[in-house]
Amino acid sequence: LDSWLAQVVEEAIEPSLPIVDCAHHLWEASVPPSPLETWQATWKGARSPTNDRFLPPDYRRHIAESGHNVIASVIMDSAPPQFPSGLPKHMEPVEAMRWCNELAEQSAAEEPSFRLGAAIIGNIDFLGLGAASSEVLRAHLAAAPERFRGVRVNLHGVSLLRPAPPGVPEIEDP
Repeated sequence: LDSWLAQVVEEAIEPSLPIVDCAHHLWEASVPPSPLETWQATWKGARSPTNDRFLPPDYRRHIAESGHNVIASVIMDSAPPQFPSGLPKHMEPVEAMRWCNELAEQSAAEEPSFRLGAAIIGNIDFLGLGAASSEVLRAHLAAAPERFRGVRVNLHGVSLLRPAPPGVPEIEDP
């Protein structure tokens, strides 16, 4: 990740301007990355075979080196080192939420002036879970009651022309 970030170094235009980083990721891999993750690493510095972790100290270091006055951040699409055995697949995003919340609490204790994870965005497979997605939503709220702010729905490879699964309301065209 360091070599990817070092490709372009720009001076901060307004170094005193307070900034909230509205989307960043944390990860700590205990399994090899997928072929997709390896491919993504070539264009956006994501997780790769040589880049298996990016945690709060890494994030704070990169922010400090940037020269920008980042005062808070929003965490999304993050990956904990592992999921508890027996955890249902649809609840994995909740474990990621819990993990991010723990990291944000630890970061607040270490550096109170910087609000890493002031908000956390989770994931729910609305299309796959249908009405059962409400269980995941409630679990997100329980996992990070002070930081959970919403969900991001990734629709990679999903045709929006098909009807929604039972229990999921149709999205109306404005």
